[in-house]
Amino acid sequence: QVVLGNSSIVETLLKGKVGINTAAPTAYLHLPACTAAADTASLKIPPGVVATSPVAGNIEADNNHIYWTNAAGTRLQLDNAP
Repeated sequence: QVVLGNSSIVETLLKGKVGINTAAPTAYLHLPACTAAADTASLKIPPGVVATSPVAGNIEADNNHIYWTNAAGTRLQLDNAP
């Protein structure tokens, strides 16, 4: 059994591929497929306030849009909502 998030753990290094609810992950982070049932999303990004300055690699959401910031520091809107 592995417990992450314990206050006594200062740093946790995971090497190789990590799977959540999968026995044989095929990516560095392998998430399960979602189902039609409520609260089974593979990845959930709650809306909040996006960073004041874009940070390369960030994925963020506000109350209207989802954003990703590329390596050049350009924040791109990922959804097609107006």
